[in-house]
Amino acid sequence: MTLKQRIKQDLALAMKRQDKPAVSTLRMLLSEVTYGEMACKPVAADHCCLRYRKRVEEQLTFSSSQELLAELGLVRQYCPEQPTRQELEAWTRSIDRSLPFGQLMKEVKRKFPFVDFSLAAEVIKAALN
Repeated sequence: MTLKQRIKQDLALAMKRQDKPAVSTLRMLLSEVTYGEMACKPVAADHCCLRYRKRVEEQLTFSSSQELLAELGLVRQYCPEQPTRQELEAWTRSIDRSLPFGQLMKEVKRKFPFVDFSLAAEVIKAALN
């Protein structure tokens, strides 16, 4: 079952339960995935989910309402696991530090497909210094 199919199935269940916050969140997430598929350069559903989660997390910096926290909790159920800072730091201890920064970023993407690139760049820069 694809991520989009899973979201659709869970949306139907939320509609039957009349869970309005879940219905709203799942519709937005489904919209994000559909938009990613239809873009000029199609984006994988997992990346769309991560992008939506990041937007919700940014909204939380301005307002920490219970609705946003619930939305974030629901969205996280559909997002792939991202490596933690500790996992990235452990990986950087085993890399060849003579490689250029761009090559290291390619390697981190290959090793951790769903990495937050700003975090990865920060950890790699710290390891190279």
